[in-house]
Amino acid sequence: MRSGDHVEFSGGTYHGPVTGKEEHHHYGSAPTATAALPARPAAFTGRDADVERLLAALAPGAGHDGEPVLVSAVAGLGGIGKTALAVYAAHVARERGWFPGGTLFVDLRGYDSTPVTADRAVRSLLRALGVRDTDVPSAPADQYALYRSQLARREPVLLVLDNASDPAQVEPLLPGEGDHRTLLTSRDTLDWLPTRLVRLGELAPDAAAALVERLLRGTDPEDDRAAAEPDALRALCALCGHLPLALLITAAQLRRRRRRPVSALVAELRAAQDLLGALSHGGGSERGLRPVFDVSFARLGPDQARLFRLLGQAPGNDVSTRTAAVLMDGTESAVLRLLEDLEAASLVTASPDGTRWRMHDLVRAYASGVGQGEPKAQREIAAARARLLAHFALLTQSADPARHESRSARKRADSARELFRDRGEALAWLDAERPGLVAATAWAREPGCAEHVVLLGLSLTDYLHRRRHFEEAVTVTRAAREAAAACGDRMHEGSAWTHHANALRVLGRLAESVDASLQALAIYRELGVPHGAAMAWNAIGSVSYELERFDVALDAFVRAREMFTVMGDRDAAAGGWNGEGMVLGALGRHREAKRAYLQARAIHADEGNVPAEGMVWNNLGGALEELGHTGAALKAFRRAIALLVKADDWYRAAGTHTNIARLLSRTGRPGEAQAAWSAAADAYERADAPAEAAEARRSAALVQKPPPSNPPPPKSPPTKSPPPKPPASKSAPETSPPS
Repeated sequence: MRSGDHVEFSGGTYHGPVTGKEEHHHYGSAPTATAALPARPAAFTGRDADVERLLAALAPGAGHDGEPVLVSAVAGLGGIGKTALAVYAAHVARERGWFPGGTLFVDLRGYDSTPVTADRAVRSLLRALGVRDTDVPSAPADQYALYRSQLARREPVLLVLDNASDPAQVEPLLPGEGDHRTLLTSRDTLDWLPTRLVRLGELAPDAAAALVERLLRGTDPEDDRAAAEPDALRALCALCGHLPLALLITAAQLRRRRRRPVSALVAELRAAQDLLGALSHGGGSERGLRPVFDVSFARLGPDQARLFRLLGQAPGNDVSTRTAAVLMDGTESAVLRLLEDLEAASLVTASPDGTRWRMHDLVRAYASGVGQGEPKAQREIAAARARLLAHFALLTQSADPARHESRSARKRADSARELFRDRGEALAWLDAERPGLVAATAWAREPGCAEHVVLLGLSLTDYLHRRRHFEEAVTVTRAAREAAAACGDRMHEGSAWTHHANALRVLGRLAESVDASLQALAIYRELGVPHGAAMAWNAIGSVSYELERFDVALDAFVRAREMFTVMGDRDAAAGGWNGEGMVLGALGRHREAKRAYLQARAIHADEGNVPAEGMVWNNLGGALEELGHTGAALKAFRRAIALLVKADDWYRAAGTHTNIARLLSRTGRPGEAQAAWSAAADAYERADAPAEAAEARRSAALVQKPPPSNPPPPKSPPTKSPPPKPPASKSAPETSPPS
């Protein structure tokens, strides 16, 4: 606080008077450095673990392997709340009496156009320590010596150096001797100092919502908009990427618009073409996020800046090092170093194993806009997207699970390049890259991308069905269909229509599935491609079965099976037999259904198609059960489970466990039925199907076990348990996945 030409340093504990005098010299005004910390941050929340980590390092006697912890650092993205965390922790440490020598705070303004130098900062620190300007030596080296000697005579002091960007700003200011502590904040990882580092990320969703609500109520205790619209509040926090600076800005916008609901601001931000521009306050873009990101981007070298710009164009929420290398058209080792530079600048975050890299949503929005309107940058982005799509299409074709599940498929895949060591590695790659692969199919209209989208979309479909990402299967098959049409590729357009029909059917969009199947059939008839037509007939059979148009379904499956048989595609013909069995069973013709399933099972076994064989064993078990062959049905179901588990198809294995549970319940074996329900729940959990797992566990709890033999008579009439709910109908027969 300034009074005349004096500065008061209140709020700390000192031995002797502490005064400072502001003077104006030729080198410019000194930065503000006082013994009083800035005020506690308003509505500080959601950082309990980070506060405890800092306090553990600041506590008296804290050390590592016997060495004192002298320097702690908070690093993170601009606007992430580093200063708030440091100031809050410093207040707590001071209140605990850990720093009787006082607390000093300097904003080094490391990311401003004119950062504060150590030479300027040390003069202000000397004033704060009670040294008169007339007693300050003229030589910088002597000033630092005096500064350290002043600290050496004091009890422990906490020095907070905010917004450091360069080692030269910090190293000369570090205390020499004593139990002093230094707390730094920086957007960069301060790897040039042996620091105890706290890397700060965005707030958790609940903490972000609590922050906005506290800020609103702090201004007006009666402002209940946040509590009245919890869903809108969470949507607002998500649009802000749970970034504290963005949350502070939106809270200020809500305070300015006191009569408008939270949902109105959410709608405005969603409609904004420039989200970063909308996240500003006070009538000028200088009070927003873009200037913060501008400074960080301006500090990057040319290669780091190019990678940052291209990462903004990458699909999905994160990228692998390999994907980043493809975008840059460089080697993984070279790009890894650039990624590490971006991580040090807090512009990307590495996964725990260091193989994947994530950008904060708002940083991604900023990066995607860098170079917009510049022809050279746009050409570079277009080339990077085409390069990445070609890479994705090639690897996805090689990883497609259907390539190796039957002898026929393996023969068709012989000419394809093998890029994975085994099926497990291929599935792991698909699991890791799935969000980006799906998002990349939206690039069909980009130059040089349409053909790659066709191959990528069609190669993804089988995998997405197996992992039960049906909405995504609809998305990628639609993209593949539209891209094929744009390329004039009628053959792949027909295939995309077939895959699209199967995805729609699984989601229950049956009328659309019928239309898509007929579109595929029309294209293949026009082209004279019998194999494609047979696939379309198979799709027509499946959707007609769902619609209970059993006569149409039976005719379609028979047509498909006969056509595949003529062409020598035995595995696909087995799928037709399986379809016939499903329809015959629905019509009550269980003996005929059994014969059809036996045909399908034998062919799939001979072809080595493990998942398809497992599905047929399940269907066969249902037919045997209907015929009264309980023992044979149980054996069939158990054989199905063994094959489906081998194929890593836990969802269908769970469905078969439920069939066993219901059969055992109906045949008076409740103990075994309960175990089967529990096994179904475990399998559903393995398949990431929590709702189905919970239902299976409820069914297990409802199974009534018989009373023990010769129980002692009860002293009073027992309370009757409610009867169990009637079991649901057994799991429906399964069709084979689309080929």
